[in-house]
Amino acid sequence: MHLAYFYINLKVFSYKNNHKFVKDYKFTAEIITATEVGSNICDVFRIDKDYLAILFANVTEKGIAQGLYMMKVRNILKKALLKNRPEKALRIVNEELLNNGEKNIPLRTYLGILNLRSGVFQTFNAGLVDPVLKHVRGSAGFMNGPFSSTLGASSEASFVPLPLQLDKGDSVYFYSSGILEVKNAQGERYGRNRLLDIIYSSQNNAQDVIKAIRQSLKEFAGESALDADIAIAVLEYTHQENEQ
Repeated sequence: MHLAYFYINLKVFSYKNNHKFVKDYKFTAEIITATEVGSNICDVFRIDKDYLAILFANVTEKGIAQGLYMMKVRNILKKALLKNRPEKALRIVNEELLNNGEKNIPLRTYLGILNLRSGVFQTFNAGLVDPVLKHVRGSAGFMNGPFSSTLGASSEASFVPLPLQLDKGDSVYFYSSGILEVKNAQGERYGRNRLLDIIYSSQNNAQDVIKAIRQSLKEFAGESALDADIAIAVLEYTHQENEQ
């Protein structure tokens, strides 16, 4: 079973595409769950030789049924993306969930489609927190953009893309809202600024940045930081030129 689906303990995986005819990428993710089965899923898969899909999603409740539900959605979405543009694929998934999905399981989703040749990154935020984009030049900021509808919530759903241009060395950090909601002994939330500071100030690779975030959370809230599910995924666009 793919590591991205069930998180019994701390799981770490890294995936790098080495296809010599396209520009490379690296995807690193880490999930820490407060209970035996978490509420987050992150995955990366190829649509074809030129396009990569990144899926980051969660449900409001935890359990085996919710975990299986997210796996089902992932499979429906992947199948739809093979034949349709992202907006239509999301509409297909939304319709499928409304007609045949589980009741009362809101699914918050972030979908990104990366053109491996051009670096154009088209994203759809359906109810999750804004990812962080870190440029190779050193700047970093939240990817504030239009929100799409939560999957399976309404037949009138709309899906609005946020197009971005990634350059060689740029990274996108996806994370669960549980990170921002971690509290210290004084009841103060960890918040967006602390997370952004860690990502901005780090010069290390993605896995080291993830470790730095975990350490920062522990210093901020102590062991209580582990009371919430923590999910972080990093997409690095390494942009290797095509070989002739």
